[in-house]
Formats: sequence, C-alpha cells, structure tokens
Amino acid sequence: MAKRSYSSSITHDRKRGWCARIQYYDSEGRRKGICRSADSKPEAKLLLDRLIEKYGLNSQAGSSLLDSRHKTFKWLCEQQKKERYFPATYSTSGKRTSGVRNPKKIHSAIDRLASLLGEIRLSELSVQDLRNYRRARLAMKSRQGTNIEPATVNREMSLCRTMLNHAVTNDWILVNPFQKAMAGELIPISDENQREIILSVAEEKKLLAACHDRYFKAFVVAGIDTGARAGELLSLTWQYVDFTQDTIKVFSFKGKNRTERYVPMTPRLKEHLLGLERGIGDTLVFKRVTFDKKEWNRVREEAGLTHLHFHDLRHP
Repeated sequence: MAKRSYSSSITHDRKRGWCARIQYYDSEGRRKGICRSADSKPEAKLLLDRLIEKYGLNSQAGSSLLDSRHKTFKWLCEQQKKERYFPATYSTSGKRTSGVRNPKKIHSAIDRLASLLGEIRLSELSVQDLRNYRRARLAMKSRQGTNIEPATVNREMSLCRTMLNHAVTNDWILVNPFQKAMAGELIPISDENQREIILSVAEEKKLLAACHDRYFKAFVVAGIDTGARAGELLSLTWQYVDFTQDTIKVFSFKGKNRTERYVPMTPRLKEHLLGLERGIGDTLVFKRVTFDKKEWNRVREEAGLTHLHFHDLRHP
C-alpha cells in the first residue's frame, strides 16, 4: 500500500460552512493545502472523496499529482523541448545516446499542439479536448493553401500521446486521456492516404529541368537513382563516395541504432557528382543544399508536379 503523504479532514465554521480540506507537503517540503466549500457535511465528504480520487492521493504518486495540479499543457511542451527533444548525441559506434535527430521538426509540432491546448491544465485535459484539437487541425490549411493531411495530424497526436505518457511517468497526471478514448478514435490510421506515386520519364525530365542549381539537381538525381532518403543524402560525406567501385555508403537511423548500406552509383549520378566541388573526409557532398522545402517547392511547381514529395522519388 502506498505511503500516505497527505492529510484530509472535514471542518466547519460559521463563515465558510462545511469544508473538504486536504493538506500536503510539496517537493520542496513546503506545507500546502486545498479546500472546497460545501453546504452540508455529506456534500463535503463527497467532495473530499472526489479530490482524493482526482489527484490519485491513494496511489504511489502520493501528493505529487496534487502539487502538479496547476501545470498547464504549455508548461509540459516547454519542458519536453528542453529535457527530451534536444539535438541528438552519439556514441563512438554511432548509436544515439540522448536527444533526437531533428529537434526543429518536433519543436514545430509541439508548438502547434501548444497553440490549441497550451492553456489547459494537465489534470483537466480531456478526451474531448483532444477531439477538438484533431477537428481544428483538419479544418486548417497549409502554407500552400492545401488541406492538412490526416497523416500529419496523426503524427502530432502520437507526439502528444508520448508527451502525456511522460507526464504520467513523472506523476504530473494520473491517467493519460488517450487511454480513455476508443481504440483508433484519436489516431485513426485508416484515414491516411496510401501514397504510391511513380514518376514517368516525361515527369522526371520536367523535374530535373526545373533544377537550376547544380548541387540541388545532383541531390534530386541521387534521390531518384539511389532511393536514399533526403536525410541520408544530406549527411553524405565524400569519404563514402567511391568512384572506383561506383558505390555510395549511406547511413540511416532507426530508434537509437545506426545502420549502413551500400548503394550503386549510376553513370548519370556519377557524372553529376563529378561536376560538384570535391571535398575530402567528412566534407558534406551536398553542403550547398539546405532542404527546407523552399527550393523543392519551387522546383516541383515549375515542373507542374506540386503533388510530388521528395520521398516519392524512392519508388521505382
């Protein structure tokens, strides 16, 4: 049985009437309390039971939940960006030891969550609040004026669920509201559109013709000819480009582990790489490419392929 870390009582005085009172000590040893007024002793007893249940005071969390009752979702967002989603660090073997590979992208998703849920207290965040968030996000438009994809909202909801699980682990809330929702209600994978886009020869020519910068054009050719992901190509260094064997060694990450694989270098890709400014060692091959989608959006618009994602280049 959990160690009792609070005291509860029902008191009465002439000014306030009946009162359900809980007293506890916070993490710094300061004595604090909470009181709810009632019209009768039975009502005060009911209020007291509800407070004990709401803040899980009979659980192992003890008074931590009560001490965290004023924390908002915005507070959780800032805490997670600072303590969990920071730039990754790696061991000498290439294994990620802490942080994340793309904190900027995750921070953007966290900021979107905070913009609609930030002012809600963690202890009061409900399934309906999460439903409202999903509905509001799907009704928004992207910067390009297109509808927000369900897959994008699903990723944001999954991130929210992970953050709230972290809050449960740290005794900031008793239950993750995602657990109270019906299965598949808040993150319905079935709503996502399965993409299977294959570039025709004519479309590929239009795409490459719209690439006016030689570095970006080589980058796109590498995406088409190797099937490598954008992140794998952006981190490619000259030491892993072998013009003798006509191979490229790329690295990818899954979870905390790094994997490597060799991909063949086509004659077309070799020609484009030889046309770049050569470097040695850990010099980036595509050092002049900043894939923030600005140039990619311009290229695909000029080519009349606004529906195309860079990831689609991986499809044969």
